Amino acid sequence: METVYFPYSDLLPEIITAIEQTVPDGATFGFNHDHRRAWVKVSKPGNTRDVVRAAFASLGLDVPDDPGEG
Repeated sequence: METVYFPYSDLLPEIITAIEQTVPDGATFGFNHDHRRAWVKVSKPGNTRDVVRAAFASLGLDVPDDPGEG
């Protein structure tokens, strides 16, 4: 399962809802965060990167860059 990271400040309720709506049937997702970044995982048959990209795009946004572990 791939993990996609992005800044914690971009983990908005609308993003979580958009991710939930974008996850394909038969797949599940999870997310978490620390003080710098958030991360998302989508189970098969989903593709984490595609789901996150589509969720941000549905809100007119690009997926922000991973801020790194800092």
